[in-house]
Amino acid sequence: MQEVNATEEQVESLAEQQIREIQRRAADAGASMAAILETAGVDSSTWWRWRQWAIGNEAGKCPRMETLERVRRALTYHGA
Repeated sequence: MQEVNATEEQVESLAEQQIREIQRRAADAGASMAAILETAGVDSSTWWRWRQWAIGNEAGKCPRMETLERVRRALTYHGA
């Protein structure tokens, strides 16, 4: 198996895109982010920090890709 090495900047760009995509899909489907986060086992304060990071606020934090993937799977579960 080939190892893939991404720069920190590439990972952050991908995470930012995924956060925005998750929010868009949830809104388009009328899905509750609270329900999605509960299904994913992610605290709402964690999502808040991710969103803050995605808009450039210093109070934010870049998500771990594994955790972000759990939110994406929960989004699909909720029909978005």
